[in-house]
Amino acid sequence: MNSDRTEKVASRAAELLDHAVTELRIGTHLLAQHRFYQLKAQAALFNFEVACDVTTLLKVAPRSFSRKVILKNLLHRVFEYDKTLRQSHFKAIAALAGERGLSKRHQQFLAFATDWTAQMSSISKYKTLRNKTSGHYDQDVGLLVSLIENIDPDETLDLVKHFLALNVDYLQHMSSIGNKRDA
Repeated sequence: MNSDRTEKVASRAAELLDHAVTELRIGTHLLAQHRFYQLKAQAALFNFEVACDVTTLLKVAPRSFSRKVILKNLLHRVFEYDKTLRQSHFKAIAALAGERGLSKRHQQFLAFATDWTAQMSSISKYKTLRNKTSGHYDQDVGLLVSLIENIDPDETLDLVKHFLALNVDYLQHMSSIGNKRDA
């Protein structure tokens, strides 16, 4: 992906984030509808943060330590968002589908969530990296640097791409359920 295209993607992600937050602020007082707008805003926030990281990644020297710091940030975002989706958001979207009487979509989404968990199981290997280098920096600076140096750029980018592809499917399910479309 070239830098110009990535910057356009980041710009579009910013527009989508602003729109989602506006919808959240002026959204309905119905609890289910409000929860949907919350989930949509968080998805847009994640998307924007990843777009910004990828844009920055393309501007940094390919073999530098600083590039691995950006990859660490991407891993941290994916780790945390995956955790949030599995522990909370998937349940909320499934419940919303059930509340709206979307039985086919509900079943499809439950199958999707199960498949997601299986496909994203490899993210758990980054737990130590996340715990020691992301937001709550370990006092052992040597360990911190070593963990970042050991990030495999190709493996990380493959994981992020795979996560983003799954996330597109999640967003499609979320959109269909939010718009009350049964499969």
